[in-house]
Amino acid sequence: MDSQYTRNVKVWGIENTDEFVDAQKKTFQTLNRISKRIRKEIKSGRIVNISKEGYVTLDNGTEHTKAGYKNYLNSLDIFDTDPDIKNESLKRELVIYMLERYAGYFGRNGNEKVPTISIKGKSLYFRDTFVSMDKKKKTITIPTIYGKFELKFNGSINLSRLDKEKFGGNYIVQQKAFVVAVDITFKPKYERASSILSFDLNKTPKHWIVLNDGTIIARPPVIDQLCDDIREINKLLDADKKKPVAERQLRSKQRRPLRLKWKRLHKKLKNEIRKVCESIVQRVEDSKSLLSIDSVKTGQTNGTFGQDHLIPLLQTMCENRGIPFYVIPCKNTSRRCNSCGYIDKDNRKDTDTFKCVSCGHAVSAHSNAADNIAHQAQRLFDVACPYGNYARRSVDTLVTKYASSTTKASL
Repeated sequence: MDSQYTRNVKVWGIENTDEFVDAQKKTFQTLNRISKRIRKEIKSGRIVNISKEGYVTLDNGTEHTKAGYKNYLNSLDIFDTDPDIKNESLKRELVIYMLERYAGYFGRNGNEKVPTISIKGKSLYFRDTFVSMDKKKKTITIPTIYGKFELKFNGSINLSRLDKEKFGGNYIVQQKAFVVAVDITFKPKYERASSILSFDLNKTPKHWIVLNDGTIIARPPVIDQLCDDIREINKLLDADKKKPVAERQLRSKQRRPLRLKWKRLHKKLKNEIRKVCESIVQRVEDSKSLLSIDSVKTGQTNGTFGQDHLIPLLQTMCENRGIPFYVIPCKNTSRRCNSCGYIDKDNRKDTDTFKCVSCGHAVSAHSNAADNIAHQAQRLFDVACPYGNYARRSVDTLVTKYASSTTKASL
Protein backbone atom coordinates (compact mmCIF):
# COMPACT_ATOMS: atom_id res chain seq x y z
CA MET A 1 0.00 0.00 0.00
CA ASP A 2 2.53 2.61 -1.12
CA SER A 3 1.38 6.22 -0.98
CA GLN A 4 3.04 9.60 -0.75
CA TYR A 5 2.59 12.84 1.12
CA THR A 6 4.20 16.25 0.71
CA ARG A 7 6.37 18.14 3.18
CA ASN A 8 8.17 21.45 2.85
CA VAL A 9 11.94 21.81 3.01
CA LYS A 10 12.86 25.35 3.98
CA VAL A 11 16.10 27.32 4.17
CA TRP A 12 16.11 30.82 5.64
CA GLY A 13 18.46 33.64 6.49
CA ILE A 14 19.54 33.83 2.87
CA GLU A 15 22.20 36.55 2.67
CA ASN A 16 21.09 38.64 -0.27
CA THR A 17 23.61 40.57 -2.31
CA ASP A 18 22.85 43.96 -3.86
CA GLU A 19 23.07 42.36 -7.29
CA PHE A 20 20.53 39.66 -6.38
CA VAL A 21 18.10 42.20 -4.90
CA ASP A 22 18.38 44.28 -8.07
CA ALA A 23 17.76 41.18 -10.22
CA GLN A 24 14.65 40.37 -8.15
CA LYS A 25 13.22 43.86 -8.64
CA LYS A 26 13.83 43.75 -12.37
CA THR A 27 12.30 40.26 -12.58
CA PHE A 28 9.10 41.48 -10.92
CA GLN A 29 9.01 44.42 -13.33
CA THR A 30 9.35 42.00 -16.25
CA LEU A 31 6.51 39.83 -14.88
CA ASN A 32 4.26 42.88 -14.72
CA ARG A 33 5.19 43.83 -18.30
CA ILE A 34 4.26 40.33 -19.43
CA SER A 35 0.99 40.54 -17.46
CA LYS A 36 0.06 43.88 -19.06
CA ARG A 37 0.75 42.47 -22.52
CA ILE A 38 -1.34 39.35 -21.92
CA ARG A 39 -4.18 41.47 -20.53
CA LYS A 40 -4.01 43.76 -23.57
CA GLU A 41 -4.15 40.75 -25.90
CA ILE A 42 -7.17 39.36 -24.03
CA LYS A 43 -9.06 42.68 -23.97
CA SER A 44 -8.45 43.30 -27.67
CA GLY A 45 -9.75 39.85 -28.52
CA ARG A 46 -6.40 38.72 -29.87
CA ILE A 47 -6.27 35.93 -27.26
CA VAL A 48 -9.55 34.01 -27.33
CA ASN A 49 -8.68 31.24 -24.88
CA ILE A 50 -6.06 30.15 -22.34
CA SER A 51 -6.68 26.50 -21.50
CA LYS A 52 -5.65 24.78 -18.29
CA GLU A 53 -4.14 22.07 -20.51
CA GLY A 54 -1.47 24.52 -21.63
CA TYR A 55 -2.62 26.09 -24.89
CA VAL A 56 -3.14 29.72 -25.94
CA THR A 57 -5.55 30.23 -28.84
CA LEU A 58 -5.39 33.45 -30.89
CA ASP A 59 -8.21 35.00 -32.90
CA ASN A 60 -6.70 33.81 -36.20
CA GLY A 61 -6.93 30.20 -35.04
CA THR A 62 -3.23 29.90 -34.19
CA GLU A 63 -2.65 27.72 -31.17
CA HIS A 64 0.49 28.06 -29.05
CA THR A 65 1.67 25.99 -26.14
CA LYS A 66 2.38 28.14 -23.11
CA ALA A 67 6.07 27.64 -23.78
CA GLY A 68 5.62 28.53 -27.45
CA TYR A 69 3.73 31.69 -26.52
CA LYS A 70 7.06 33.08 -25.27
CA ASN A 71 8.33 33.05 -28.86
CA TYR A 72 5.20 34.93 -29.93
CA LEU A 73 5.89 37.58 -27.29
CA ASN A 74 9.47 37.78 -28.55
CA SER A 75 8.08 38.64 -31.97
CA LEU A 76 6.15 41.52 -30.37
CA ASP A 77 9.36 42.92 -28.86
CA ILE A 78 8.02 42.43 -25.34
CA PHE A 79 11.50 41.73 -24.01
CA ASP A 80 13.42 44.21 -26.14
CA THR A 81 13.10 46.98 -23.55
CA ASP A 82 15.53 45.06 -21.34
CA PRO A 83 18.60 43.87 -23.28
CA ASP A 84 20.12 42.34 -20.09
CA ILE A 85 17.64 39.46 -20.19
CA LYS A 86 19.57 36.43 -21.41
CA ASN A 87 18.16 33.19 -19.97
CA GLU A 88 15.62 31.87 -22.51
CA SER A 89 14.44 29.01 -20.27
CA LEU A 90 13.59 31.40 -17.43
CA LYS A 91 11.92 33.81 -19.86
CA ARG A 92 9.69 30.91 -20.82
CA GLU A 93 9.00 30.19 -17.13
CA LEU A 94 7.92 33.79 -16.49
CA VAL A 95 5.51 33.72 -19.42
CA ILE A 96 4.05 30.35 -18.38
CA TYR A 97 3.64 31.58 -14.80
CA MET A 98 1.61 34.64 -15.89
CA LEU A 99 -0.50 32.62 -18.33
CA GLU A 100 -1.32 30.18 -15.53
CA ARG A 101 -2.35 33.09 -13.30
CA TYR A 102 -4.83 34.31 -15.94
CA ALA A 103 -6.06 30.78 -16.73
CA GLY A 104 -6.62 30.20 -13.01
CA TYR A 105 -8.62 33.41 -12.65
CA PHE A 106 -10.88 32.57 -15.61
CA GLY A 107 -11.32 29.02 -14.32
CA ARG A 108 -12.59 30.39 -11.00
CA ASN A 109 -14.55 33.41 -12.17
CA GLY A 110 -15.47 32.94 -15.83
CA ASN A 111 -14.51 35.18 -18.77
CA GLU A 112 -16.84 38.14 -18.22
CA LYS A 113 -14.18 40.34 -16.61
CA VAL A 114 -10.53 40.67 -17.57
CA PRO A 115 -8.53 41.07 -14.34
CA THR A 116 -5.49 43.25 -13.76
CA ILE A 117 -3.00 40.78 -12.34
CA SER A 118 0.01 42.53 -10.86
CA ILE A 119 2.99 40.99 -9.10
CA LYS A 120 3.67 42.68 -5.76
CA GLY A 121 7.20 41.35 -5.34
CA LYS A 122 6.45 39.14 -2.33
CA SER A 123 7.78 35.88 -3.78
CA LEU A 124 9.56 34.47 -6.79
CA TYR A 125 8.28 31.09 -7.97
CA PHE A 126 10.35 28.52 -9.87
CA ARG A 127 8.07 25.91 -11.42
CA ASP A 128 10.86 23.83 -12.96
CA THR A 129 14.14 22.47 -11.65
CA PHE A 130 16.43 25.49 -11.89
CA VAL A 131 17.63 25.87 -8.28
CA SER A 132 20.48 23.93 -6.65
CA MET A 133 22.05 23.70 -3.20
CA ASP A 134 25.34 22.84 -1.53
CA LYS A 135 24.42 21.50 1.91
CA LYS A 136 28.01 21.40 3.18
CA LYS A 137 28.79 24.98 2.17
CA LYS A 138 25.24 26.04 3.18
CA THR A 139 24.70 27.87 -0.09
CA ILE A 140 21.76 27.98 -2.48
CA THR A 141 22.15 28.91 -6.15
CA ILE A 142 19.15 30.81 -7.48
CA PRO A 143 19.07 31.64 -11.19
CA THR A 144 17.29 34.68 -12.60
CA ILE A 145 16.87 36.00 -16.12
CA TYR A 146 19.79 38.31 -15.24
CA GLY A 147 22.21 35.59 -14.12
CA LYS A 148 22.85 33.02 -11.36
CA PHE A 149 23.47 33.93 -7.73
CA GLU A 150 25.13 31.67 -5.15
CA LEU A 151 23.91 32.83 -1.76
CA LYS A 152 24.66 31.67 1.79
CA PHE A 153 21.85 30.66 4.15
CA ASN A 154 21.83 30.42 7.96
CA GLY A 155 19.16 27.89 8.89
CA SER A 156 17.03 25.06 7.52
CA ILE A 157 14.31 22.56 8.33
CA ASN A 158 13.87 19.07 6.84
CA LEU A 159 16.96 19.59 4.68
CA SER A 160 17.82 15.88 4.86
CA ARG A 161 14.63 15.15 2.90
CA LEU A 162 15.90 17.04 -0.15
CA ASP A 163 17.89 14.59 -2.27
CA LYS A 164 17.53 16.18 -5.71
CA GLU A 165 20.44 18.02 -7.34
CA LYS A 166 18.10 20.60 -8.87
CA PHE A 167 14.60 21.58 -7.85
CA GLY A 168 11.88 24.19 -8.10
CA GLY A 169 10.27 26.12 -5.29
CA ASN A 170 9.33 29.50 -3.92
CA TYR A 171 11.67 32.30 -2.81
CA ILE A 172 9.89 34.40 -0.15
CA VAL A 173 11.34 37.90 -0.31
CA GLN A 174 10.48 39.28 3.13
CA GLN A 175 11.54 36.11 4.98
CA LYS A 176 14.68 35.68 2.84
CA ALA A 177 13.70 32.03 2.64
CA PHE A 178 13.35 29.36 -0.03
CA VAL A 179 10.68 26.65 0.25
CA VAL A 180 10.72 23.36 -1.68
CA ALA A 181 7.85 20.81 -1.71
CA VAL A 182 9.18 17.25 -1.38
CA ASP A 183 7.24 14.00 -1.95
CA ILE A 184 7.80 11.42 0.80
CA THR A 185 6.79 7.77 0.71
CA PHE A 186 4.35 6.93 3.49
CA LYS A 187 5.58 3.98 5.56
CA PRO A 188 2.98 2.53 7.96
CA LYS A 189 4.19 1.39 11.39
CA TYR A 190 2.17 -1.80 11.16
CA GLU A 191 1.16 -3.61 7.99
CA ARG A 192 -2.17 -5.02 9.08
CA ALA A 193 -4.55 -2.84 11.08
CA SER A 194 -6.39 -4.82 13.75
CA SER A 195 -9.49 -2.61 13.60
CA ILE A 196 -10.85 0.69 12.28
CA LEU A 197 -11.49 3.73 14.44
CA SER A 198 -13.71 6.29 12.73
CA PHE A 199 -15.67 9.33 13.78
CA ASP A 200 -18.46 11.68 12.75
CA LEU A 201 -17.59 15.38 13.16
CA ASN A 202 -20.45 17.78 13.95
CA LYS A 203 -21.27 21.42 14.60
CA THR A 204 -23.20 20.48 17.74
CA PRO A 205 -20.94 21.07 20.79
CA LYS A 206 -22.45 18.14 22.70
CA HIS A 207 -21.73 15.68 19.85
CA TRP A 208 -18.65 17.34 18.35
CA ILE A 209 -16.78 14.06 17.71
CA VAL A 210 -18.68 10.78 17.86
CA LEU A 211 -16.48 7.69 17.44
CA ASN A 212 -17.69 4.35 16.13
CA ASP A 213 -16.75 2.66 19.42
CA GLY A 214 -19.41 4.73 21.21
CA THR A 215 -17.10 7.43 22.61
CA ILE A 216 -18.45 10.99 22.41
CA ILE A 217 -16.07 13.96 22.65
CA ALA A 218 -17.90 17.20 23.45
CA ARG A 219 -16.34 20.40 22.15
CA PRO A 220 -14.27 21.96 24.97
CA PRO A 221 -15.52 25.40 26.12
CA VAL A 222 -12.22 27.05 25.17
CA ILE A 223 -12.59 25.81 21.56
CA ASP A 224 -16.24 26.84 21.53
CA GLN A 225 -15.33 30.38 22.60
CA LEU A 226 -12.54 30.68 20.02
CA CYS A 227 -14.91 29.53 17.26
CA ASP A 228 -17.48 32.13 18.36
CA ASP A 229 -14.85 34.90 18.36
CA ILE A 230 -13.68 33.91 14.85
CA ARG A 231 -17.26 33.88 13.56
CA GLU A 232 -17.85 37.41 14.88
CA ILE A 233 -14.78 38.71 13.03
CA ASN A 234 -15.87 36.89 9.87
CA LYS A 235 -19.23 38.64 10.01
CA LEU A 236 -17.51 42.04 10.10
CA LEU A 237 -15.09 41.20 7.27
CA ASP A 238 -17.63 39.40 5.07
CA ALA A 239 -20.21 42.20 5.29
CA ASP A 240 -18.05 44.38 3.02
CA LYS A 241 -16.59 41.65 0.81
CA LYS A 242 -18.70 42.19 -2.31
CA LYS A 243 -19.37 45.90 -1.87
CA PRO A 244 -17.63 48.61 -3.93
CA VAL A 245 -14.81 50.28 -1.99
CA ALA A 246 -16.80 53.51 -1.59
CA GLU A 247 -19.68 51.65 0.11
CA ARG A 248 -17.62 49.62 2.58
CA GLN A 249 -18.15 50.29 6.27
CA LEU A 250 -14.63 49.23 7.21
CA ARG A 251 -11.63 50.95 5.69
CA SER A 252 -8.33 49.16 5.06
CA LYS A 253 -6.83 50.50 8.31
CA GLN A 254 -9.76 49.00 10.23
CA ARG A 255 -9.70 45.66 8.40
CA ARG A 256 -5.99 45.05 8.93
CA PRO A 257 -6.10 44.70 12.76
CA LEU A 258 -9.19 42.49 12.44
CA ARG A 259 -7.32 40.15 10.09
CA LEU A 260 -4.37 40.01 12.48
CA LYS A 261 -6.70 39.20 15.38
CA TRP A 262 -8.38 36.54 13.19
CA LYS A 263 -4.98 34.91 12.55
CA ARG A 264 -4.09 34.94 16.25
CA LEU A 265 -7.40 33.33 17.17
CA HIS A 266 -6.94 30.61 14.56
CA LYS A 267 -3.45 29.92 15.89
CA LYS A 268 -4.86 29.48 19.42
CA LEU A 269 -7.69 27.32 18.06
CA LYS A 270 -5.22 25.10 16.21
CA ASN A 271 -3.14 24.61 19.38
CA GLU A 272 -6.21 23.58 21.38
CA ILE A 273 -7.43 21.19 18.69
CA ARG A 274 -3.95 19.68 18.46
CA LYS A 275 -4.46 18.32 22.00
CA VAL A 276 -7.64 16.51 20.92
CA CYS A 277 -5.91 15.13 17.82
CA GLU A 278 -3.00 13.84 19.88
CA SER A 279 -5.34 11.82 22.09
CA ILE A 280 -7.16 10.31 19.07
CA VAL A 281 -3.97 9.39 17.20
CA GLN A 282 -2.38 7.92 20.34
CA ARG A 283 -5.47 5.80 20.86
CA VAL A 284 -5.26 4.52 17.27
CA GLU A 285 -1.54 3.81 17.58
CA ASP A 286 -1.90 1.93 20.89
CA SER A 287 -4.53 -0.39 19.40
CA LYS A 288 -2.71 -0.68 16.05
CA SER A 289 -5.85 0.43 14.26
CA LEU A 290 -6.60 2.28 11.05
CA LEU A 291 -8.00 5.81 11.45
CA SER A 292 -10.93 6.73 9.20
CA ILE A 293 -11.32 10.53 9.11
CA ASP A 294 -14.58 12.35 8.37
CA SER A 295 -14.09 14.93 5.61
CA VAL A 296 -16.88 17.34 6.52
CA LYS A 297 -16.44 20.56 4.56
CA THR A 298 -13.98 23.14 5.81
CA GLY A 299 -14.52 26.53 7.42
CA GLN A 300 -15.03 28.71 4.36
CA THR A 301 -18.22 26.79 3.47
CA ASN A 302 -19.57 25.81 6.88
CA GLY A 303 -17.97 28.34 9.22
CA THR A 304 -15.43 27.03 11.67
CA PHE A 305 -16.36 24.57 14.39
CA GLY A 306 -12.85 23.16 14.48
CA GLN A 307 -13.04 20.95 11.38
CA ASP A 308 -10.76 23.19 9.29
CA HIS A 309 -7.92 22.41 11.73
CA LEU A 310 -8.84 18.97 13.06
CA ILE A 311 -8.93 17.16 9.70
CA PRO A 312 -5.52 18.36 8.36
CA LEU A 313 -3.89 18.00 11.80
CA LEU A 314 -5.01 14.38 12.09
CA GLN A 315 -3.75 13.66 8.58
CA THR A 316 -0.35 15.26 9.26
CA MET A 317 0.06 13.40 12.56
CA CYS A 318 -0.77 10.08 10.89
CA GLU A 319 1.72 10.76 8.09
CA ASN A 320 4.49 11.77 10.50
CA ARG A 321 3.95 8.81 12.83
CA GLY A 322 3.17 6.15 10.23
CA ILE A 323 -0.44 5.58 11.35
CA PRO A 324 -2.59 4.00 8.59
CA PHE A 325 -5.43 6.36 7.67
CA TYR A 326 -8.04 7.29 5.09
CA VAL A 327 -9.85 10.62 4.76
CA ILE A 328 -13.30 9.52 3.58
CA PRO A 329 -15.65 11.53 1.30
CA CYS A 330 -18.66 12.57 3.34
CA LYS A 331 -21.24 11.97 0.59
CA ASN A 332 -24.21 9.96 1.94
CA THR A 333 -22.47 9.04 5.21
CA SER A 334 -25.37 10.65 7.09
CA ARG A 335 -28.09 9.21 4.78
CA ARG A 336 -26.95 5.58 4.44
CA CYS A 337 -28.33 2.97 6.81
CA ASN A 338 -25.38 1.08 8.21
CA SER A 339 -27.62 -1.94 8.88
CA CYS A 340 -29.09 -2.56 5.40
CA GLY A 341 -27.18 -0.08 3.21
CA TYR A 342 -30.29 1.81 2.01
CA ILE A 343 -29.62 5.48 1.18
CA ASP A 344 -32.36 8.09 1.53
CA LYS A 345 -32.43 11.67 2.83
CA ASP A 346 -35.54 10.78 4.85
CA ASN A 347 -33.53 8.27 6.89
CA ARG A 348 -32.15 11.10 9.00
CA LYS A 349 -35.10 12.54 10.82
CA ASP A 350 -33.22 15.38 12.47
CA THR A 351 -29.70 16.28 13.62
CA ASP A 352 -29.55 13.50 16.21
CA THR A 353 -32.03 10.83 15.04
CA PHE A 354 -31.66 8.18 12.33
CA LYS A 355 -34.39 5.73 11.35
CA CYS A 356 -34.14 3.80 8.10
CA VAL A 357 -37.31 4.08 5.99
CA SER A 358 -36.52 0.70 4.44
CA CYS A 359 -35.61 -1.65 7.31
CA GLY A 360 -36.65 0.43 10.34
CA HIS A 361 -33.17 0.43 11.91
CA ALA A 362 -33.15 3.23 14.54
CA VAL A 363 -29.95 4.62 16.04
CA SER A 364 -28.15 7.86 16.85
CA ALA A 365 -27.52 9.73 13.59
CA HIS A 366 -23.96 10.45 14.68
CA SER A 367 -23.02 6.85 15.48
CA ASN A 368 -24.64 5.70 12.22
CA ALA A 369 -22.49 8.18 10.27
CA ALA A 370 -19.35 7.08 12.14
CA ASP A 371 -20.12 3.45 11.26
CA ASN A 372 -20.60 4.39 7.60
CA ILE A 373 -17.25 6.19 7.56
CA ALA A 374 -15.62 3.05 8.98
CA HIS A 375 -17.46 0.95 6.36
CA GLN A 376 -16.03 3.04 3.52
CA ALA A 377 -12.53 2.77 4.98
CA GLN A 378 -12.91 -1.01 5.23
CA ARG A 379 -13.86 -1.17 1.53
CA LEU A 380 -10.72 0.78 0.59
CA PHE A 381 -8.55 -1.34 2.87
CA ASP A 382 -9.92 -4.61 1.45
CA VAL A 383 -8.80 -3.70 -2.10
CA ALA A 384 -5.38 -2.46 -0.92
CA CYS A 385 -6.06 1.18 -1.80
CA PRO A 386 -3.01 3.24 -0.68
CA TYR A 387 -3.51 5.17 2.55
CA GLY A 388 -4.24 8.87 2.10
CA ASN A 389 -6.81 11.62 1.62
CA TYR A 390 -9.70 10.71 -0.69
CA ALA A 391 -12.12 13.45 0.35
CA ARG A 392 -12.70 14.48 -3.28
CA ARG A 393 -12.81 10.98 -4.76
CA SER A 394 -15.55 8.40 -5.15
CA VAL A 395 -15.07 5.32 -2.97
CA ASP A 396 -16.92 3.21 -5.56
CA THR A 397 -14.50 4.34 -8.28
CA LEU A 398 -11.48 3.68 -6.07
CA VAL A 399 -12.72 0.24 -5.10
CA THR A 400 -13.26 -0.68 -8.76
CA LYS A 401 -9.81 0.61 -9.70
CA TYR A 402 -7.83 -1.16 -6.98
CA ALA A 403 -9.90 -4.36 -7.06
CA SER A 404 -9.04 -4.59 -10.75
CA SER A 405 -5.35 -3.94 -10.02
CA THR A 406 -5.32 -6.62 -7.31
CA THR A 407 -6.95 -9.15 -9.65
CA LYS A 408 -4.40 -8.48 -12.41
CA ALA A 409 -1.50 -8.75 -9.96
CA SER A 410 -2.70 -12.17 -8.78
CA LEU A 411 -2.94 -13.61 -12.32
